[in-house]
Amino acid sequence: MKRTLLLTFLFPLFALASFAKGVQIDNLNYLLDESGKTATVTYPGAKPGDSFNSSSTIPSTVTYNGNTYTVTAVGDSAFYGCVELFSIKIPSTIRTIGQAAFMDCQEIMTIEIPASVSNIGRNAFWGCYNVVEIKVDANNRFYDSRDNCNAIIRTATNRLVAGCKFTEIPETVVEIAEGAFGGCAYLSTVTIPSSVTRIVSNAFMGCIRLTTVTINSNAIVSGCSELVNGSSLVALFGSQVKKYVIGEGVEAIGGRAFFAGQPEQSEAGPVFVDNALETVVLPSTLRTIGRWAFQYCTNLRSVNIPEGVDSIADGAFTWCHSLEALNLPSTLRVPGEGHNELFKVSAVNVAEGNPYLRSEDGVLLSADGKTLWLYPSGKVDEAYRIPDGVEEIRGYAFDGTTKLRSLTLPASLKSVGSYTFSNVSSIEDIVVEAAEPPAVNSALFFDWWAGTWLVPSGYNFYDTVTLRVPRTSREPAANFMPPTASGDASPT
Repeated sequence: MKRTLLLTFLFPLFALASFAKGVQIDNLNYLLDESGKTATVTYPGAKPGDSFNSSSTIPSTVTYNGNTYTVTAVGDSAFYGCVELFSIKIPSTIRTIGQAAFMDCQEIMTIEIPASVSNIGRNAFWGCYNVVEIKVDANNRFYDSRDNCNAIIRTATNRLVAGCKFTEIPETVVEIAEGAFGGCAYLSTVTIPSSVTRIVSNAFMGCIRLTTVTINSNAIVSGCSELVNGSSLVALFGSQVKKYVIGEGVEAIGGRAFFAGQPEQSEAGPVFVDNALETVVLPSTLRTIGRWAFQYCTNLRSVNIPEGVDSIADGAFTWCHSLEALNLPSTLRVPGEGHNELFKVSAVNVAEGNPYLRSEDGVLLSADGKTLWLYPSGKVDEAYRIPDGVEEIRGYAFDGTTKLRSLTLPASLKSVGSYTFSNVSSIEDIVVEAAEPPAVNSALFFDWWAGTWLVPSGYNFYDTVTLRVPRTSREPAANFMPPTASGDASPT
């Protein structure tokens, strides 16, 4: 049997009078408007034990105390939780359907919206996860289901208000409303067209089987923080998504676009939020990747950065523990600093012909050899000598290194960036070849502001590391020094 939710509406909604009263007639609850002689089906539309466990019909009129009332509305949450209701016929007298009116009517398979419908409330069909077909009458002036898309679209605003597991979002839709796919538990893939400029929070809440998302909208990927009040794509589509495909035409990945959420701290270390993301496919049109774009995506294994990308902002791949390779294109000018703890990346590779960057023994350097950008966390060498000619080490360059025991700093080195050795617990010996110590932007091992070591518990730079310097060297800068006995962690 084909299970159908038939919605038939004819007239505009008028406000119920203040002297409306609630009654029960033939197993349905109504709010009666004495002045307008109209009735609204109210919550609960069906009582426990009533005969609403299969199919039912809402009458077009009801009679109470000798008066006839026209049923004009299905009220908010009227049939909420009627989980066995698979078919309901709504009469042509109905002119509106309220918020969450059919929320969790889990057996409904088809929704039909006739030409007369003028108002459908928010989340009206939330949780109706068995819906496979949505149709809007072609003569409807308020809603449509253009291009046989299996969705309800507000015609005047091009706003998609309800969809199902077989929805194909048309290229003309500009917004996806709150709860549009709410509770659509069998939705597994979705494609966002280039026309979409806004996805409202909770639009895909409860889509627990959604694992692949294709996004063709530059506005969503590059401007998601503005569109959803600071939320990331993970917040929009859920932490269960394993693969994102970013379509051709997209030029920018915004800051924290795939941000999975800040980890919580425990005695054993950080506890990360559950995030299934494994693969991101980027388009050839991409030019920039924003700050912390993939921060804390601990299951991310594969990102192919295409030719044409010009800049990667700081921390874009911070704590991507599972990332297996970091391959940079020949067009990349700025690689960003602070791509921390890439434990499975043993070498950074730079495509031939890059005029700005080069890879030497797996370490990322500027093409002129004056800047060391990144020593990959997964590199297994126990000793490393920074090449002669390097004048600057960028911030967090050695962050998360676990195998390196001996490090030599060349005489050419002039400056060392912020927190260069944070989360490093293996270094035992540092050789400084310059008599004049390099300038240090901030603490290397110790966070002066937080008053804590930037390394795992039990590791103390001053008790563990042998610092070898020329006899003619002067005293090191204040932010090399340990905190005072009084606990004052301010540099002097």
